[in-house]
Amino acid sequence: NKDGSSTYHYYHKLLYNSYLSFNRFYGETFVVYNPEYQTLKVNKSETTMASGKKVKSPENAYNEVLPSAAADAPAYNYLREMVITHVGLERGVVVELDYVIESKLGFQPFFADKVNLCESSPVKEQEVIVRIPKDEKLNVNIINQPKGLICKVTTDGDYTVYSWKTENLKGYSHEPLQIEGQASYPFITFSNVDLQTAFNYLKGKLTNTLVTDDASKKLITSDAKGWEKVNLIREHVALNMNSYGVQPQLTGYRFRSPEEVWQSNGGTDGEKVVLLAEMLKSAGFNAQPVIAGYSHFLNEEIGCLGAFDKIYVKVNFENETRLKLDLNAGMYL
Repeated sequence: NKDGSSTYHYYHKLLYNSYLSFNRFYGETFVVYNPEYQTLKVNKSETTMASGKKVKSPENAYNEVLPSAAADAPAYNYLREMVITHVGLERGVVVELDYVIESKLGFQPFFADKVNLCESSPVKEQEVIVRIPKDEKLNVNIINQPKGLICKVTTDGDYTVYSWKTENLKGYSHEPLQIEGQASYPFITFSNVDLQTAFNYLKGKLTNTLVTDDASKKLITSDAKGWEKVNLIREHVALNMNSYGVQPQLTGYRFRSPEEVWQSNGGTDGEKVVLLAEMLKSAGFNAQPVIAGYSHFLNEEIGCLGAFDKIYVKVNFENETRLKLDLNAGMYL
């Protein structure tokens, strides 16, 4: 939107052909959002039965719950997940769902997204539409462009409208041992800033100073030396502190301070990485967070924070560099 806020409008129309479709996969829809910055409105949830009878989801078909990722994360218990139960389900029904999520100005640092065109089941027809004010530039990249994808650029008043339409997409595979980073699937990535701007923003958010207390000072000033001390601090942060599965997209890429993470004995991957890096710095080591992403999502013109899906801590000591691979496994490269 012109004021910097954004609107996400989702619609689907699904035909259910099997009992498995509504007993296991599509009997409910789950929409996670951040009520501090976002509002959710369901415009339509309606089932057209095989007989042609239309059944709307009743009031008690909408239930707000705590997202599973925030279940053991007290700092993020304000997040919400709307569970939309679809009713009147049988083989041959068609379910329509239409909802809108409005995000306030300031929730997102800039306008960007990474959209996988494939769904868990085959799609007969799909369209992705992006509206942006005419004075804004949108950088776009398509990975594994599907055959027949049609792109249109039009104007609508003060907005430039980009639309991508495709038909007969296969569902994504549920088999194990696939190519890492979903490299074999079609994606549309777009942003109104470049990659360097996005990287600098995220780097700034992952930089913070630690104000130590007696407990953290005791760990930092322990008698262990060299890599033994690095391992001691890492094991405490990685294994003795809780890990929250909350994705940074849900918090608008906001991270709590290292003190908050230490005092609450838990944090997201990003928060624990910042804490670990700062504790190692306080112990006299050259340590810093490292942001990583799969190369096929990294394009110099497109600054999409969703392209950075890994974060590590790099430590340089005695002419040796170690990059922590997994916050919980404690592995080094």
